[in-house]
Amino acid sequence: MQHGDRTRCARASTRWLRRLASVVPGVLIAVHLSCGDATGPPTDSADIRISLVTSGGDLDLDGYMVTLDGVEQGPIGINDEMTLADVALGRHAIGLEGVAANCEILQTHPRIVMVVAGQEPSVRFNVTCRTTGVAVIVDQTGADPDEDGFTVAVDGSPEQPITPGVTHLVSRLEPGAHTVSIGGVAGNCAVDGGAARTAMVTTSTVTPLEFTVTCQAVTGAIEVLVLTSGEDLDSDGYRARVDGGASHVVPVNGGVVIAKLAPGQRTVRLEQIASNCLVPGAAERQAVVAAGATTRVTFHLTCARTDAIAFTRGVDDKAQIGLARPAGGGVDIVMAGHDPAWSPDGQRLLFRRVTCEDDSWYYGYYCLATGIFVFPLDFLAPVQLTHFDDGPPDWSPDGTKIVFMRNTETGPRMRVMNADGSDVREILVPTRASDPVWSPDGNRLAFGCYDEPNDDICVANTDGSDFRRLTDDYAFDGQPSWSPDGTQIAFTTGGSRVAHRRIALIRVDGTDLREIANGTEPAWSPDGTRIAFRGHLTPGVGLVPSLYIINADGSGLVRLTNDASDRAPAWRR
Repeated sequence: MQHGDRTRCARASTRWLRRLASVVPGVLIAVHLSCGDATGPPTDSADIRISLVTSGGDLDLDGYMVTLDGVEQGPIGINDEMTLADVALGRHAIGLEGVAANCEILQTHPRIVMVVAGQEPSVRFNVTCRTTGVAVIVDQTGADPDEDGFTVAVDGSPEQPITPGVTHLVSRLEPGAHTVSIGGVAGNCAVDGGAARTAMVTTSTVTPLEFTVTCQAVTGAIEVLVLTSGEDLDSDGYRARVDGGASHVVPVNGGVVIAKLAPGQRTVRLEQIASNCLVPGAAERQAVVAAGATTRVTFHLTCARTDAIAFTRGVDDKAQIGLARPAGGGVDIVMAGHDPAWSPDGQRLLFRRVTCEDDSWYYGYYCLATGIFVFPLDFLAPVQLTHFDDGPPDWSPDGTKIVFMRNTETGPRMRVMNADGSDVREILVPTRASDPVWSPDGNRLAFGCYDEPNDDICVANTDGSDFRRLTDDYAFDGQPSWSPDGTQIAFTTGGSRVAHRRIALIRVDGTDLREIANGTEPAWSPDGTRIAFRGHLTPGVGLVPSLYIINADGSGLVRLTNDASDRAPAWRR
């Protein structure tokens, strides 16, 4: 066939397809016409692809039956595909049978397909199903509710657990009347209107059914109320028990309700009371429990101020402020921070915080102080006073001023400010300084002073005037601590290595220098008889690193803590 003949054949074929489409609208058509093509004559059959998608509830689990021109071709799953092979050319009807009564085919049914040679038409059926059943919900009211939940059964079927307040669906029910029963009801509870109801169920409908269970009180409760006054309240609260049962946390000023108690006389005990807190009478009381009632038991406690040493445990931004008791009794960690200092009234702590970063491209791992904070011992939130690389701080004896060091671009500078962080001023002295502390009368400052090659102990008035050196040698001298009577200064002295340093005492006129222990960072007790410090090992002699207490004459050494990172002790004033 010449090219012109093939063109005339193609145009005739197009006119034939348009005429067929106008006669049979909506029919799927697959055509293969030969106009002298080299592929040969058309075949006399083709395949049809069938796909099924089913959605909704109570799905038709046994699937459907596919029909071709009313003749069954085989089953197909609810979400499946199949192929009808070698279907003769021409017009055919594809149908589905076995669709459950609660399910509906969404498309026109059956589907008409025109099969022509060389094509594989596809047919997709979408089926949606609707649930037929009951939605059961159980609500509870009253005291002592049934805590293990209930069961639901329909027409005597096996019981299924149901949670109060949560809807439970029972589906695949036949249309008609069904008996729904609630079971597992505790003896002190009853189902309002009876535990069995009749529900009328219709096809493709979920019938709601609500039960209400009302419970009567069979137990009572005890409210343990604690009222604490005084100082140094127990920060972690107390524990309460009834008849030796489970312990319950009770805040220092607050209460806890212990429920589910059988009626009768009960013994209430308050436990874990700090040694500085007393309960007038006894920490054990009797109480009578009545069903459905709450009995209150009140404990009044009074706490006295305790002797305490604040210190730093840990390093960098992981450091924490701890409190140790000189008489023993363990350590309490109270917050994150470094270098604590007590307020004159012993009710607040100054400290500084440190932030560390790993800038491997430039600085490497480095840490900076991020400001000075004040923390009240009533455990409210700390208040930030400064926002620079400041510290360590020390409080003036009258509580109105704070002295500290601030790192600046030109080096560390001694500063003083009001106790609320206002009016920051520099204290000018004729040397570089470190670790300033107030004299007991508030008129002088002691501090480390260093000019090459000496690191000494110096004193000056609070405005920087009347500057004097108390030591003048090549040894390291620093970290001063003024005795409570104002006559002596304890400080750290020794070589360049920390492990070789010792605690020394000197009178404020620079006389009577003597060493009393291996260590650093001394802190006087309020009565001036003892000194807390961080101990150090020297080659062959010394102390295991941690905190120690020693008498001011060098006798009576006692180890206070057991952590090698403990440092910077501060004795409560």
